[in-house]
Amino acid sequence: MSDVEHLSAAELDALLRFYADAGADETLGAAPVDRFAAKATAPKPAPQRQSRSSPPSPAPAQKAAVIPDQSVADAARHLGAQANDLDHLRDAISGFDGCNLKATARNLAFEGGRRDADIMIVGGAATREDDASGIPFSGPDGTLLKNMFAAIDLDSTTQTYQALCVPWAPPGGGPPTPIHLSILKPFITRQIELADPKHLIIMCIVAA
Repeated sequence: MSDVEHLSAAELDALLRFYADAGADETLGAAPVDRFAAKATAPKPAPQRQSRSSPPSPAPAQKAAVIPDQSVADAARHLGAQANDLDHLRDAISGFDGCNLKATARNLAFEGGRRDADIMIVGGAATREDDASGIPFSGPDGTLLKNMFAAIDLDSTTQTYQALCVPWAPPGGGPPTPIHLSILKPFITRQIELADPKHLIIMCIVAA
């Protein structure tokens, strides 16, 4: 029996609503499937007779998904407040399991640039390129940022400190949900406090 089967009806409803808000529209297995090839070549399976004496094989156990609630947000606030420096904050976020985006992301895109820079730039959610590199503003957004600062004779790599409100990339490159932002807000707030920049630049509506 999977852990999900232990959830109440209300908890299951909250979990389904969370996945719907996150843009999930189907279940995924561990191995990739080429659905176009499968439709073209897969033969129609022959009906199989079930032996009356042998029960059906149980479904493999799955790890229960996190159902976001007030306790998860409180845990994020507590972890953020306990971090005394940026290294401790990074470790706290890496060990935090209260956001389901962590389960589908490859890397934590925690920071980029220089920590002691006077200018801090805060973006929205990690992109596919950020997810691959583990560094914010790694893709086209980073190229645009670099060009913008070069136009005023500044180097965005060495003269800014960069962070994201949502350091794990949402599946499919979609926007983060209000639930994600609510859970992760204490972390970016603490990151700004610890970096203590002279100037703070908010790069998008999500971050604002």
